[in-house]
Amino acid sequence: MEDTNEEERLLPKWPIDTKLVYKIWKKETFNFKESHSPLFERDYTVELRLLENNIVEAYYPNSLLSTVKLLNAANKHFGKINHAQQNTLYYEIDDNFKFQGIKNLDKLIQNIKTIKQQLKEVISAAEYEEIVDDIEVLESTPSYVSKHFGKDIETIHDFYGSPVYDGYYFDLEKKDNLSKSLKKKLLGLIKLNLGQIDILQTDFIDEETYQIELLKGKDTISTKSRQNFEQIKEEFVNHQFKMDDHKDITLHHQKYFYSKQDFILRTYQYEFKIDTPKMKKIMQRTIELID
Repeated sequence: MEDTNEEERLLPKWPIDTKLVYKIWKKETFNFKESHSPLFERDYTVELRLLENNIVEAYYPNSLLSTVKLLNAANKHFGKINHAQQNTLYYEIDDNFKFQGIKNLDKLIQNIKTIKQQLKEVISAAEYEEIVDDIEVLESTPSYVSKHFGKDIETIHDFYGSPVYDGYYFDLEKKDNLSKSLKKKLLGLIKLNLGQIDILQTDFIDEETYQIELLKGKDTISTKSRQNFEQIKEEFVNHQFKMDDHKDITLHHQKYFYSKQDFILRTYQYEFKIDTPKMKKIMQRTIELID
C-alpha cells in the first residue's frame, strides 16, 4: 500500500462562513421479559457554520437541550420558565477537520444551573424530584456535558482526515498500525473472553458517493452456542449483512456516506442491538444533511 501521506484524504471542501444543516433522529427501545420501557424518540436540527481559526459554530434552533436524553423528563416543563435558552455551542477542529473539543462548555453548564433553579420555582416538589437528579448530573460533570453535547458533532467529523480507500477491507482485531489508527475513532468493545468481530470497509458505491461501513459485535454472555463470525464477516464484505438475521448477539452497525464531489458527510446511519432470550435493546440513529 502506498504511503498514506501521498494518498487522497477525506477533507471536506467547506468554505468559511458556509452553513451545513443536519437533521438528527434517534430512537431507543428496551424490553426485559414481559416489561417494556417507554419509547424514546427524538429529532432535531443543527446548523454548522465554519468560522475562521478552526472554529465551528453549531446552532440548534430548538435549543441544545433537545440533544440530551437525560432531560427528556424535563421537556414538558421548559415552557413554564422564562430564560434565554442556550442555542449555540462553539467547537474547535484541527487542520484535518477533526473534532477537538467544545469551546464554551462553561456557559453551557451555567445555563443548566439557571434552568434547574427556575424549574424549582415553577413546578411542584414531586415533579422537581423526578428530574433534579438528571439535571444535577449534567451540572456537576463537565466531561459528561461535553460527551453528550458533542456526540452528534463528533460523529460528523469522525473520519475527516483519513485516507480515501476504494474497495478496502480492514479487520480491526488485527494489531497492525493501520488497524490501530482506524480503531481510535470507533466505539470500543468490552474485551470479554467471547467470540467477537470488529471490521471496516470502504468503497465508492456509485459515481457520487463514498462509503465507510463498520460492523462490531460479540456473543452475549447468555449465548449457549458461539456465533459464526467468519460467516458474518463474509455477509458484511459482500454487502449482504442484515441486523435482523442474527439473534442472541450484540451488534453495532454504522454507515457513513460522503459526497464524492466535496467529501462532506451526507448521511450517517447507526443501528445497535443487544439481543438475548430475556432482554432486547435497540438503538437507531441517523444524521442527514438537509441543506
